[in-house]
Amino acid sequence: MINNSIANETVQAKGTGVSVIPLGIIGSILNLILVGIILLSKKLRSPSYIFVLNLAVSDLLMSVQVSFIYVIDKASFELTTLISDVLCKLRYFVILTCYSASVLSLAVISLYRLEVVLQPLRQSSIKFIFNRPKITVIFIWLTCIILNIPVILTIRYDDQIGVCDLYFPLGQLYSSICFGILLTLTYFIPLVIMVLTYHRIGIRLRATNSAIFVSSSRNNHGLNHRTKIAIKFLSIATAIYMLLSWPLLVSFLIQAILGLTYSAMYHKSSAAAAFHIIANSVTFMVSLINPILYLIYDKNIKLEIRRLNRIIIAYLFRDQ
Repeated sequence: MINNSIANETVQAKGTGVSVIPLGIIGSILNLILVGIILLSKKLRSPSYIFVLNLAVSDLLMSVQVSFIYVIDKASFELTTLISDVLCKLRYFVILTCYSASVLSLAVISLYRLEVVLQPLRQSSIKFIFNRPKITVIFIWLTCIILNIPVILTIRYDDQIGVCDLYFPLGQLYSSICFGILLTLTYFIPLVIMVLTYHRIGIRLRATNSAIFVSSSRNNHGLNHRTKIAIKFLSIATAIYMLLSWPLLVSFLIQAILGLTYSAMYHKSSAAAAFHIIANSVTFMVSLINPILYLIYDKNIKLEIRRLNRIIIAYLFRDQ
């Protein structure tokens, strides 16, 4: 009976790995295309696209890791417990660090758009962030690495069911604080920043619209319309990303507060175990959101895609 229970847990947990592999492969391809387009384009050199590039790189790393999640599980099962444990810790450290970098990049992009909209009116106190975008990107990654180092101590390889699981070597309180801080700093605070920023941008654009209507300037009206479209696109992309990205961290936080490993949670409530699996799958989907939206709806990126297509076609048919 016990063996059957363990087998069921193993199948259910590893089923998550198999189900998210297609998401990882598609995400890897789309993010790689987006990274390539930005790197090859001389026109996409503004701070905004440097932050978008950083966003695509972090999503690419997450997608690649997700693509090999089943391979890692299978390899872990064949290796010693120590090596399997290291692989588990590394897996979740990479996933959560990349996720954190993506969220902070989205927050910085929102602040940059606010800076662009308000620039004629004031001297910004956060201008240094955009004057040195590469340094900002490095700072984002260093911050995310430091924030996620404590997570390493909360993950281990469960050799009974053959999957990565939460555990409490430093106590339940440590794990709860760890995931609580992580959720606050990499989800709630960036979310508040983005909501307030885009709300302020919306107010500013409405005020500008009224002024333009009074002055009847066509050039300004066209510029304002394009800005509104760009802001609407960024708002939608950010909203979808944040809507899909919360379940995994919340799932870990609930586990930590209740002091439950995956195995214990499976025995106590199959519904809670199912939520954890769904949370993993939904969170891994976020690496697909940004490349799809940017490749389809970003005007500048679409222009670069057409330009690169013409170059590729001309190269392929150069001898004909």
